[in-house]
Amino acid sequence: MILHSMILFSAYTPSEHFSVHKLADGVYALIHKMGGMAIGNSGMVDLGDKTVIFDTFLSPQAAQEIPALAKKLKLSPIKYVVNSHYHNDHIRGNQVFSGQVRIISTRKTAELIKKNEPWKIVSKSTRGKLFFLLILC
Repeated sequence: MILHSMILFSAYTPSEHFSVHKLADGVYALIHKMGGMAIGNSGMVDLGDKTVIFDTFLSPQAAQEIPALAKKLKLSPIKYVVNSHYHNDHIRGNQVFSGQVRIISTRKTAELIKKNEPWKIVSKSTRGKLFFLLILC
């Protein structure tokens, strides 16, 4: 039954880059489609007054569909993007989010992004927007 509803939901918001799977109220998995430019997967969680995006795909072309999808699903405004780690298939879509969206990661992830990712792929509006989420263990 769950698989059936996920497949039906995928058809609700067609994208050439990813399929959309509702996991729970306000929780969505955005799963890469073969041949699309998402390459990685992403997630959206509506917290009631704000929406958090978890990872932003490899390409801006795929990531630019995320804000429009959030609006179509009537989710709260996107306020945060969380980068799980520095691999380009998780972060290169960051550049499509406006200056009002905070991008957060661990300090180590931010350091590795700075070291390994060329600044030329980061739009001017994104520079200086990377914030740190310190995880206490």
